[in-house]
Amino acid sequence: PSSVAAWHHRLLLRWCAQQPPCAAPVAPSAVVDAHAGLRPLVDLAERCGPRLGAVLRGAASYQELLFPGGSMEALLPVYEEAAVSRFYNDALVAAVESVVAALPPGRLLCVIEVGAGTGGTAASVLPSLELSCARYTFTDVSEVFLRQAEPRFARFARFMQYELLNIDADPRLQGFAAAQFDVAVATNVLHATPFIRNTLRNCRRLLCDGGFLLLNELLRTNGFLQTTFGLTDGWWMFASDPERTNQPSPLLSWEHWRQILAASGFASSHCMRGDGYVLEAQAIIVSQVGERSPGARRAELDRGTHLFSGGLGGLGLL
Repeated sequence: PSSVAAWHHRLLLRWCAQQPPCAAPVAPSAVVDAHAGLRPLVDLAERCGPRLGAVLRGAASYQELLFPGGSMEALLPVYEEAAVSRFYNDALVAAVESVVAALPPGRLLCVIEVGAGTGGTAASVLPSLELSCARYTFTDVSEVFLRQAEPRFARFARFMQYELLNIDADPRLQGFAAAQFDVAVATNVLHATPFIRNTLRNCRRLLCDGGFLLLNELLRTNGFLQTTFGLTDGWWMFASDPERTNQPSPLLSWEHWRQILAASGFASSHCMRGDGYVLEAQAIIVSQVGERSPGARRAELDRGTHLFSGGLGGLGLL
């Protein structure tokens, strides 16, 4: 422990020390032989696992293991080709299609994706939205992802927008007007924020009354996640969150998600999961914003004094 300098690596080491010894090691090739769809995960585990000790001591860079040469290419198969990712990307598409199917004739959606990253989710859902989307706002905290996404999704240029957004902070202070989106989509990103209630309140601010939050989220951790993505500081940002005190990871159970969503202004939530140990560790969570009564909206306006400046500019819209 004395040789581990980084705060998040000390937390990872503590988790590792609590794990029981492996009774019977399994060769990577045996895992792939049993299920070829797990190869992207096996490849990442083989790259990170043997270097775990060196990373914890600061003798190796976890960024280079996860993003060799600064590229996301090594992680794309994990997000887009692995069996579990494909299953839940398809389930998310089904959720999007159910929202589209319920639209009245001629109604177009405004959609925002939070933490869109490498674009794996957008690549899955955009074809289902092509005829029913007025605007798809692709957001991330890093401009690198926005630059990479624009040529990739050139086919959908008619309704695509690319914007920086940190969902930790109030989106209204980042140029996003409140209640301007019908649907918000997020894949394995909301858990990687410091305070989950604050994060969900910010998601709620983006959505109009009756809007949908579609989450593709891991629900429990395992050795693979801890020794790959658990190398990053973002995985451990939850350490001061009162909602996740003493947890071994930032991930929340379905019941925990349901409670926090209800407390954050979402009137109803539904969970879709596959069967079996591997698939049950993830879920699609569909939450709908409750309708506020005219009286409640009037009460909000009656509080304080309101100054509108800038017309239809950024400040005026805010």
